[in-house]
This record gives sequence, structure tokens and C-alpha cells, in this order.
Amino acid sequence: MNLDARILVTGQCGWVGGAVVRRLWAAGYNNIRFLGPDEVNLARSASVDAFFLRHRPEYVFLTAAREAVAGGHSDQAVRERLAMQANVIHAAWRADVRKLCFLASSSIHPLGALPPLREGALLSAVVPSGENGEALAQLAGIRMCQAYRRQYRFDAIGVVPAELYGPGDSAGAQAGALPALVRRLHEAQSDGLSQLAIDGVPTRPWLQVDDFADAALFLMRRYSSDVPVNVDGGEEIPFADVARMAADAVGYQGRLVHRTRALESLGALPEGLRLNGMGWAPCMPLREGIEQMCAWYLQVAGALVA
Repeated sequence: MNLDARILVTGQCGWVGGAVVRRLWAAGYNNIRFLGPDEVNLARSASVDAFFLRHRPEYVFLTAAREAVAGGHSDQAVRERLAMQANVIHAAWRADVRKLCFLASSSIHPLGALPPLREGALLSAVVPSGENGEALAQLAGIRMCQAYRRQYRFDAIGVVPAELYGPGDSAGAQAGALPALVRRLHEAQSDGLSQLAIDGVPTRPWLQVDDFADAALFLMRRYSSDVPVNVDGGEEIPFADVARMAADAVGYQGRLVHRTRALESLGALPEGLRLNGMGWAPCMPLREGIEQMCAWYLQVAGALVA
């Protein structure tokens, strides 16, 4: 990838897309195009085709399908996700894009797979009937990348992270385990609570969002295969320890009470063996990443109060 290559990042206004853009700028790329939420209707094929044929990007990071659809897991949201990613992949092939990187999310890993879940096992397990539509849509996106590679020799790759965290992550009703915990710790600190009850979360690898963006750029430069790549943070730490790190970062000195209850199985944990073997490793230690995320959240919370 030349530094003046035409690069398109869909979903730039989202959390992961913004991290990808930051990483590209830091690496010296100077011809980056990103799509605002109202610039192109990615759910309409004619709109997407016209954009690609007019601007002719050479490289595409496709993140919009994972973060640009409102409505949670509704049927309409799933249809829009499927349409957006299908339209972008097809338009990229038609416009002779050199390479497309499809960025999925950790929810894509099926609970039915036997651990350890290596790269080739991602698409070999049956997704349980209760799996959410977002995961199914992203599985379909990776399948489409594989199909276009095999039929048209289109260089499209799939990248799947461990559970992401970092500044900019939502702490609302649909938040992941870590941002939801930070919000509750901040509220407990503000209310002067002497203790806080926390539901247990299975041990899992965590990945800071800027490390994921770095891995995506690494793979765009060096990887070409129809096998999706798992990206993990290299640290699997019990959630009790993660919670204590977050409490220290927020400034909450109360007691953390871990509720005893049967935890849902996390299923197979992703392994980043192939990526690590290629010479990539994450930069952000978990404690430092949690401190950075908490500092961001406290700044945002303070601005909202003011």
C-alpha cells in the first residue's frame, strides 16, 4: 500500500471506523476517504455503485455493517446490515478495488464450536438458534468475501477481534461488559455506595480498539486468504481482576461483591495464532487500556454534568 493510495473507510463515524482512520493517519496515509452517516445510503445498491465508480478507491475497510445500523437486533436492522455489506463488497469488486478488509465483531463466534476456536473453525460450527442477527449477518459477510475471492479472485479478507474495549465505546443499554461496568462503578462512586454487586463474566481475552485497528492495517498490507483471522489481546484475565482494575481507575474504593450464579458458557475462545505467527502483537497492556478508557468516560460524564 503506497502512502498516497486511495483508501475508503466505511463507518468512520462509528467507534471501530474512527480507530481505523486514526491508525491510517498515524501511519502516514494521506488519501483517506471516510463516509459520514448521510453521505451515501449503503443499503441502496445504486447509491453505493455510483460512489465507487466515481471515486475508485483502491483499498476498503468495511466497518459500517457492524456499527452503522440503529435498531439493535431487530429484523429490519439485520436486513440493513446484510444489504450494506453486500452492496459494498459487490461495488468494490465492480470498481476493481485492490483489496477489501471486512471487520467483524467478537459476537460472530458461535457458541457451538469446540475450543480452541482456530481460524478455520469459525465457519464450521452451527450457530445456535438463539444467536443474534448481528452475528448471522457478519457470518454472511465473511462468506460473501470468500465467495467473491473464489469466483472472481477478488482480494477480500475477514478479520474477527476478541472482545473490544477502549475510549469511545458506548456505555448505554447495549454496552458490552466492560463499558457497562465502568458506568456502574462511576455511578456507585458518585452515590457514595460502600459496595457494588457485580455479575460474573467468563474469562475472556480483551482487545483495545486501537490495537484492533493496527491489526487490520497489518493484515491489509500482508495477508491474503479466504480464512478469516482472529485477533486477540494476548491476555485472558478473570473478570474479578478486570473489575478491580476498573474500580481503581474510576476511583471507587468500595467493596466489589461478585454474585454467585451459573454463568452462560462463553463457548470457544478465539485464538490469534496465525496473526501472532506473522509478527504482529498488541501494544496496549490491559491495565493501561482500562485506565485510558476510564479517563475518557470520566471526562465525558463530567462534560454531561456540566
